[in-house]
Amino acid sequence: MTVQKSHLSLAWIAALMVATPTLAQMPFVPDYALPRAGDSPSTYVAGGYARGVNDDAGKTDVFGASVGRSTGRVSYQSGVGYALGAADKLLLGAALGIHFLDAGNPMQLGLQAGFGWVDQGTGAGTFRIPVGIALSRRSSGPTQVTSWIMPRLNIQRQERFGLRDTDYDFGTSAGVSVTSESGLGVNVALDVVFTDSVVGLGPVDIKPILFSIGMHYVLGS
Repeated sequence: MTVQKSHLSLAWIAALMVATPTLAQMPFVPDYALPRAGDSPSTYVAGGYARGVNDDAGKTDVFGASVGRSTGRVSYQSGVGYALGAADKLLLGAALGIHFLDAGNPMQLGLQAGFGWVDQGTGAGTFRIPVGIALSRRSSGPTQVTSWIMPRLNIQRQERFGLRDTDYDFGTSAGVSVTSESGLGVNVALDVVFTDSVVGLGPVDIKPILFSIGMHYVLGS
């Protein structure tokens, strides 16, 4: 394998180690902190675009959509996406969040977990489980601006080159969402994972960075 091909393979696998409210913890997409309902439970739909920022992330283009439900203490969502590249790939993901503070508090603290899956074909596949602590703050007023950050443990099970292994890496994501009084909104996020090993490639030192932008609509109770 040439040095160039080796680097491309490394970037492709690294991108899988990072996976939203938009795209539901899928691979190749930043992990978003799930939203919390305000005065009453609400359902939301979302769609977005994500891409790797640096070479370690593979610079894969992803389009996806999700639907979610937020209640007083629990939020959950699922989504589907499509990664464009040399071989197009179907992505699946879901997430569940538990909120610890009262809904009226502008600051929110929660525990969040999810899963993401992609079939890479030719006997290779990836299953990931991100588990993190989400901290967010929202503004008051008819238009809500919410900023958040979520450090996490990124657990990934991968099969490649006939080998199977589970990696445990640290990652963090952060973002901002703006939701108007009508329920229509936009969101952006940035994500990085600190990776020290990849199955089939051995020890590495890479930091894939992902960016996403999307739109969402809150349907109400």
